[in-house]
Amino acid sequence: MIHFNMQKLVTIVHWFNLLAALFLTATMMFEFVEVPWGLWPQILFFGSYAIEFLLDKKWQEVKWDKTRIYFLMMFLFFALALLYYPFDSTTYFQTLLERRYALAGFAFVGFFGVNDKYKLSYFLNLFVITALLVIAYLLFVGIGVSEFFSSDQKINLFNTTRTTFVNQHMGFNLFVDLALLAIWYLLKTSWRFLPMWQRVTYLLSAAVFLTCLLISEGRAGFLITIVLVYVIVAFEVWKRFSKWGLLVALGLLLLAIPFAYQHQRIHDKRILDDPRVFLWKSAWTVIEEKPLLGHGISRAQERFNVERERNQTAVFAYEVKTKWANIIIDSHNQVTQTGMEFGLLGVCLLFYLWLAPLYMVDKKRRLFTFLIILLYINQSMFNPFITGHSSVFFGIMTLLLLRIPNNLIYPKNSFK
Repeated sequence: MIHFNMQKLVTIVHWFNLLAALFLTATMMFEFVEVPWGLWPQILFFGSYAIEFLLDKKWQEVKWDKTRIYFLMMFLFFALALLYYPFDSTTYFQTLLERRYALAGFAFVGFFGVNDKYKLSYFLNLFVITALLVIAYLLFVGIGVSEFFSSDQKINLFNTTRTTFVNQHMGFNLFVDLALLAIWYLLKTSWRFLPMWQRVTYLLSAAVFLTCLLISEGRAGFLITIVLVYVIVAFEVWKRFSKWGLLVALGLLLLAIPFAYQHQRIHDKRILDDPRVFLWKSAWTVIEEKPLLGHGISRAQERFNVERERNQTAVFAYEVKTKWANIIIDSHNQVTQTGMEFGLLGVCLLFYLWLAPLYMVDKKRRLFTFLIILLYINQSMFNPFITGHSSVFFGIMTLLLLRIPNNLIYPKNSFK
């Protein structure tokens, strides 16, 4: 009886942890807005995993392999901040360290593994459903259908409402890009086994997502969407038509370049006026001071603030003073941020965390993995995706690639 009750408790904890993981994943859509749940998704996920860890005695199952080495390296990347602490300042240390706690948590989860209730299809469908519900909320509640269709500024109205109620363009676009990628992978692996209504739903959803991404005011999301679509279409065409497929892929590329250049923010003047230009310049100056080992997270921020104030425009200085007085402004690039903090040592570890999953997954998941890596590298080029507020999202994506079992059928010539 006691044994039966214990087994029942273990099962309940396993399901609860899975639901907490799904809830945490869904909340990534609302990364930069005030939300009622606060840190509860993380508390529920990591708290339930701690209980699961004890009930399952996961330490008894540890066998060294490349996946565990990867998550050990992830923890080391987090721990660099602590190793530098004796030589660092304390001005920003606690705040910047707190942003990285999720890295340590996901390194722990990844090292010991998830339970058998986890399935890849749950998370892929979650991306699709969450994105659809959010877009529907924006149209039907945030804006109102009649107001949207009567407006002569539909694109601007949608984007401003999305920023107010859901997320900035980078976070929203990343989530929707993942939903678009999820649809492709679900259709590719299960096309023959899906009922017609589900195929149509997925395809219509993809059209909605693509529309939202292509009208985005963000350059990064717009361009990476074009790259994703191009790579997927080129791969599928090449797989079916071989040499002729390569010619078609080249033709698609020639069409994609002028289309991409039509974006309102992809012009020399707009790019040169972007604050990231002087933020990156400031960061590079700090990196040159200690290129091998860096300054540590807090002292790097202090030095960066000095260089930023020297290089920033008057408009940006005014906005910092009036809008962002209490906000820590980073270099808006993961490579430069890591270079300032930990030098070449940290950058090498960063590139390992980015690229290693590509060589660790099954070859049938390699293109899927490559495209996810492409998404978070693209995100990292414009924000510290791993060491900033998005560290939770990075942790989820690594679990998705390396720990969550692929339950999708992959028949030969699927999606044909």
